Amino acid sequence: MSLHQFDDNASITEVTPGVYVDLAGQQLSVQQVRQVVTPHDFTVASALVGRALAKPWRRGVAIALDLLLIALFTSASLLFLLPVAAYLAFRCHLQQHNKRRNIVIAFALLSMLLLPFMPEKTDKRSDYKVKASLLITASAITLTKTDCNAECADRQLDNISEQLRGSKLTDNEIDGIVKELLEDSILTEAEQKAAHNRVMSNIKQHRQQAAQQATEALIQATTQPGANSSWWQPLAQSEHSVLKWLQGMLTDLGIGFGWAVFYFTLFISWNGGQTLGKAAMAIKVVQLNNTPLSLWQAFGRQGGYSAGIATGLLGFIQIYWDPNRQAIQDKVADTLVLKI
Repeated sequence: MSLHQFDDNASITEVTPGVYVDLAGQQLSVQQVRQVVTPHDFTVASALVGRALAKPWRRGVAIALDLLLIALFTSASLLFLLPVAAYLAFRCHLQQHNKRRNIVIAFALLSMLLLPFMPEKTDKRSDYKVKASLLITASAITLTKTDCNAECADRQLDNISEQLRGSKLTDNEIDGIVKELLEDSILTEAEQKAAHNRVMSNIKQHRQQAAQQATEALIQATTQPGANSSWWQPLAQSEHSVLKWLQGMLTDLGIGFGWAVFYFTLFISWNGGQTLGKAAMAIKVVQLNNTPLSLWQAFGRQGGYSAGIATGLLGFIQIYWDPNRQAIQDKVADTLVLKI
């Protein structure tokens, strides 16, 4: 008996997990299966059902630790690179993946030779984005703690609203985020309502002022004499322009290349779904079908971090309301983060 029977217009049937036959009873090859829709990637392995998910604060602390390590790698310091490479090589050795172990060792030795000659550079914009992400994550974690009273909540909400009001999120999206965070706090219903109204009023007022300033600047630029000025220059100077948004997105997507690619891809794939930060917080990444992530799948997942920044952090904060606490990087790679 088949596990999944397609409708009358379909021409294949799944006889066992991952094995499909056509109407004539002939088994389809892997290449043929890839040409049609199958239920394989849309099911959750039964072994994962009921497992405890990692709480947001654990994931927040883990990513903060990982970002700290990546920042240390970016400084091109062998003092931090070699111990991490040694740890990964040891883990590969324990898993009897000798080829992977040798690759890590070769990379570490090559880095010892090349890193002293690499020029130092800093990206102030990227640093600011990372700091903003850490600030909003830390504030959200603190807000949901059991000892955060009304005064503590006001301070954390001020930090969160300061970051969200300059994002590309709509007022309704921000409204939903603030409500979700307040519902997880210890505040009474009346305190939650008062805090929510104060935050949304502050955000709307700030956005109205910013929009008014942008409009005044645009009017002033267009009324000033000077036929040589191009029509797009006033837009490029506005912080709320589409050009600025596109430039910022390209910059954010560029963050994904470098040490972050190496770190998240290799550790998630070769270290059993754990980066150093996740290992410290006793959580791990697993696929929905409960199989190990390949290098390509881990690479795609780390790209989701850049997408999360490009969405104004909404891709990260959605773990507060998603049924399986899937952030945007989990949606991209069909993964979950479990508590172990």
